Amino acid sequence: MININRLASKSGSSLVKLIGIFLLLYSIVTIAQGFYGLPVSFRQGQFGFRYDMLKDRAAMLITGIVEGFPADRAGLKPGDRILKVNGQSLDPHSMQRLWGDAVAGSQIVLTIQRENQIMDMELTRKLLPMIDRVIRVLFHLILPALMLAYILVGLWGVFKHSSFITNLIALVCFFFGVMISSFTLSPVLSPLTEIFNYYQIKQIVTMICSLLAPAFWLFLFVHFPQKAIFYKQHKYLVTFLIFLLPAAIMAFVLFFPEIVEANYFPAIVVFSIFEVTYIVSGIIVLSKGAKREKNILKKRQYHLIKFGIKYGALAILLGFGCLYIYSFLMTGFAAYVGWMVFFIFLVTQIVGLIVPFTFLNSFFQNKILETESALRRRLRYLGATSALFFIYLLAAFFIGNWIISGFQLTDPSFIVLIVLVLSLTFAPLQNKMLRWLDEKLYPEKSKYKNSLKELIKRMSSFIEEAQILENLSRWISETMGIYPIYAVSIDGITVTNIPLKIHSPRSVLQKTKNGTNFYWDEIQEGAGDIIEEEEKIWALQKGISITVPMISRGEQVGILSIGKKKNNEDFNGHDLEIFQEAAQHTALAIQNIKLQSEHLEKKRLDKELEVARNIQTQLMPRQIHDIEGMEVHGEYKPCFEVGGDYFDVIPLDEHKTALVIGDVSGKGAGAALLMSNLQASLRMAISVALPLKEIVYKINNIIVENSLPSQFITFFIAVWDQPSKSLHYINAGHNPPFILRTNNRIKKLSPTGIALGIKENQTYKCQSIRLATNEILVIYTDGIEEFFNYQLEAFGVERMIKTFKEHKRSHPKEIIQKLFKALKNFAGGKEAYHCDDLTILVAKRID
Repeated sequence: MININRLASKSGSSLVKLIGIFLLLYSIVTIAQGFYGLPVSFRQGQFGFRYDMLKDRAAMLITGIVEGFPADRAGLKPGDRILKVNGQSLDPHSMQRLWGDAVAGSQIVLTIQRENQIMDMELTRKLLPMIDRVIRVLFHLILPALMLAYILVGLWGVFKHSSFITNLIALVCFFFGVMISSFTLSPVLSPLTEIFNYYQIKQIVTMICSLLAPAFWLFLFVHFPQKAIFYKQHKYLVTFLIFLLPAAIMAFVLFFPEIVEANYFPAIVVFSIFEVTYIVSGIIVLSKGAKREKNILKKRQYHLIKFGIKYGALAILLGFGCLYIYSFLMTGFAAYVGWMVFFIFLVTQIVGLIVPFTFLNSFFQNKILETESALRRRLRYLGATSALFFIYLLAAFFIGNWIISGFQLTDPSFIVLIVLVLSLTFAPLQNKMLRWLDEKLYPEKSKYKNSLKELIKRMSSFIEEAQILENLSRWISETMGIYPIYAVSIDGITVTNIPLKIHSPRSVLQKTKNGTNFYWDEIQEGAGDIIEEEEKIWALQKGISITVPMISRGEQVGILSIGKKKNNEDFNGHDLEIFQEAAQHTALAIQNIKLQSEHLEKKRLDKELEVARNIQTQLMPRQIHDIEGMEVHGEYKPCFEVGGDYFDVIPLDEHKTALVIGDVSGKGAGAALLMSNLQASLRMAISVALPLKEIVYKINNIIVENSLPSQFITFFIAVWDQPSKSLHYINAGHNPPFILRTNNRIKKLSPTGIALGIKENQTYKCQSIRLATNEILVIYTDGIEEFFNYQLEAFGVERMIKTFKEHKRSHPKEIIQKLFKALKNFAGGKEAYHCDDLTILVAKRID
């Protein structure tokens, strides 16, 4: 007997873990036994009769005969009594002698009493149909697997959080799992039974667990979530009374096994009454505690446990009920009935696992409403899917039989066709069934959903974010009776009085950004994560219970903070589903408004940029004519709609022309504005016929005054003097232009001063150089030199020079076209990897 007082201590937790590990090994051995017995199970046979053991254990009464089986052919009839098995009188081992290894073909001799006549009958086991054998094998394995699941759930709980309550929950899981597995068919012999007496251990373990499971069940609900009043008043007496009866039954079975054997069925009745009484008592204690409890979080715990018991226990009872009905009343029915019964049993036992699952989640206080909501959805889905699948199996069977018998068809492809046709209707019917279940089982939730649909329709007509949020808050408050409601978008947080820290990792915004709901009442009860103190105080003062994130397309748009119901009732899983659906649709509506606003804003900006581009284009030479003594052409390709490059060809007088190029640091509209400033300043300075050095000096000072410290302009200006055939130039920090001589040699025009806009009152040196006939001046911005392909290789100056050498006899316009084609080929037909403005001005001397 386990010492109850030790369960609260560390040694008690260790003891529970040891019990769990032992039962884990026991369940693994049981499953191994089942797998080992698979070959024998497939050779199982049956006599085809049912019996009851008489009270005096001296005979067995035949209660039923299966038509077509050996007992029927041998002439056995209901009412006959079995007196001996293989010539030996009945005793506690008669069952083992009767069934033996259950292999088909084995024989047995029964001594039968019929009225006053005694006769011997020899029966040979008949091989069971394949379907029956498969069902037996699966049933033989499924219960040990369920036992393993119960034990693993218990171990997970006790290892995750070792405490008095988790120890009790773990023991309930352990013992109930073993009790359920006690219905497993007796395993066949295996090498394990030669090492230790497995059957005897199985009987002892099953008996102890079956007695302790109801006792610990009741003991758990006396303590959980809080101690019952009568337990507080009479702690030791209640503990003694709870465990007295199972201890007494255990002692009686151990010390008086003969009496138990002689009164087998009365003993089963007593044991069943004991289990039912304890289990029902536990549920009553739980219900009374729930009514008495005022704390919302603890009421939530009660509610979740009751939900698990209600559906889990009901599912387990339904599964075993179907199994017993099939075993005792439907023997000899068509094989498909056995399959259906087994399918129902399997589904119900899986559903039964929610009992221990809800226990542990209730204790850990881990998003209880979310757990309940998820369990409800999964149960509805599993129930609807299983029921529909079951109906489809019946439909396929009966329709197939009707077609085969009516039209004398033997081709199985017709059955396949029927199944395929039925499967096409499965998903639509499943959705309809789920909606129907929602409407019938949860009418209030259906009412909320219908009302929410109307709200969503209204949202589609709103054009402002504030309207959507205001209507959402009003709808929740009026429809669901909840106050207060705070529906806030992320963008609107800064203009509200809600003290939410947008960038703090402890803020509710960060806790919910992945779509996770936040439960303030759990935080206030000491459960959950650490939160910003200012936010926690605000939620407590306003009475906020839950915060639901508004997420659409993976982006957190806002949050929905919900207060309490006006009737002081707690929320449930249905309420949470409505909150989440409302938040999701609101997020989508807000995001659509933002996208629409962004689209309109983009259209406005595009239009403005188009105007800016047209203006900038007009600032560039729209048409370049050859000047006296030179062929000239220039091209400008901005990276964006507008750019920061500039070139110009400006006549000064009858024999002089200025060739200009500039490159503003940066790109886009900012660079374009500074470029226009440069163009205006240059035109103004040239108009007053100042020397070249003075022109650049004044332009530099203007740029310094009207630009940011981080902005500057590389600038090159050259004046072509036709009479002297010379270029007079200033290079203000620009990448060196070059002259292609007639002998293919290159002359670079290096900087003669720093870039414009860096230093005020900067002086610049003017240089001169002569051009021979057919020599070419190439002025360009660094976008051409630094044109990168997707292998991160730059086009470079050498490739540019090579292009000019190859086409030096052509007009500058044709040379520039060849250059841009070379750039495109260099990038493999794609755009440049690194985008920059491309500007070039080419002048070729002619006679």
